[in-house]
Amino acid sequence: MPRTKKLRLTERERGRIDGLFEAGTSKRGIARALSRRPGTIYRALAPKPPPKARKKAKPPKRCGAPPALAGREARRLVRTAARGEHSAAQLKAELQLSVHLRTTQRTLARVDLLVFTKMLNTLPLNAEEMRAREAWAREKLLLKDAGFYWDSIIFSDEKKWNLDVPDGFQNYWRDLRRPPRRTKRRQARGSSVMVWAAFSARGKSELVVLPGKQNSDGYVYTLSEFLLSFAHANYGTDFTFQQDNASIHTSARTKDFFADQEVKVLDWPSKSPDLNPIENLWSIMSRRVYSNMKHVKITY
Repeated sequence: MPRTKKLRLTERERGRIDGLFEAGTSKRGIARALSRRPGTIYRALAPKPPPKARKKAKPPKRCGAPPALAGREARRLVRTAARGEHSAAQLKAELQLSVHLRTTQRTLARVDLLVFTKMLNTLPLNAEEMRAREAWAREKLLLKDAGFYWDSIIFSDEKKWNLDVPDGFQNYWRDLRRPPRRTKRRQARGSSVMVWAAFSARGKSELVVLPGKQNSDGYVYTLSEFLLSFAHANYGTDFTFQQDNASIHTSARTKDFFADQEVKVLDWPSKSPDLNPIENLWSIMSRRVYSNMKHVKITY
């Protein structure tokens, strides 16, 4: 009669084997107690060999032509780009790379710590101006009726778009481990258009195109025709007007106009366009103005 093949040891049986062996029972005694062959008990109690180290898988063999930019040349490119001073075209020229510009861009794009970004456009601030900005912000944070206060403010600003070349659209490869670079603002030349607008929690004014160079008289005309109509329709006379500290905004002529019309003007720290929420609107509009723009003809 053929020998019956017994099943493998269960986890419960292995536990009983270990317990009986630790209690001093012989291996043959354990075999009799569990109705198992002695060889099975010997193998269960035999020391386990250490697991074999898994062999490192070989990288798959690369097919096709070798990369055009690799090794020392690629590392030099990444190190230079990490300084945040060059575009891909400038890097290719400075390092005298023999590869195509697109290859240079792809190599940089594969580096996790590099990102192609636009320089932040900021105004230089001295220590006194920084303190004034902080004091202004802290004062507004402590307002008791903040909701009512901000609801009553009409924010305004002018915006100029340079239609020959976008102003301040400067891009570079930035190392994410370093702070972003900034570029100073400048007055651009060439074709341009300037507008004025205002908005508040209750709506927005008309978008006014400002012809020619602006002066105090022109600014007062814009306010009298477009600000007051918007403000009186939404607030009556109970509102506060926000403007920056441009010379035509703080001239004697403009101050006289505010006094005559009994317009309250919000105190504003110098060089603080980033505190004005209308800058977000200008940013949205700028992307549309400069989107795929080759040339824009200005007509009045």
